[in-house]
Amino acid sequence: MFARNSLYLPKSAILATLEKVPRRIENAISNGKIKRVYQLLAESKNPLVARVARGILQNIGSTSINANLPMWRRYASKHELAGAFDPKTNTIYINTEGDVSVHTLLHEGSHAVL
Repeated sequence: MFARNSLYLPKSAILATLEKVPRRIENAISNGKIKRVYQLLAESKNPLVARVARGILQNIGSTSINANLPMWRRYASKHELAGAFDPKTNTIYINTEGDVSVHTLLHEGSHAVL
């Protein structure tokens, strides 16, 4: 029905992105180590998560990641945001007050590279 090279989005891939990230990824976020964040995601057992993370890693350039800016933390909490990308500063902001999901990191990383 579809071409062999069509890109599919299996339900399992969506479920995999809803998982909470491991502590070592949370630590990389807190330390502002964006390349480490996506290197670790690229090691995912889910091949689609790993593939997207590798694509982001290859194109992330000078984007930074921040979870500790007080103004961001207040704004994210007030508006119940998981993350944001600011193209003016080329910065990904992640709300680490609750669980950080793989989905949030892939979503914001995609904004940064597109």
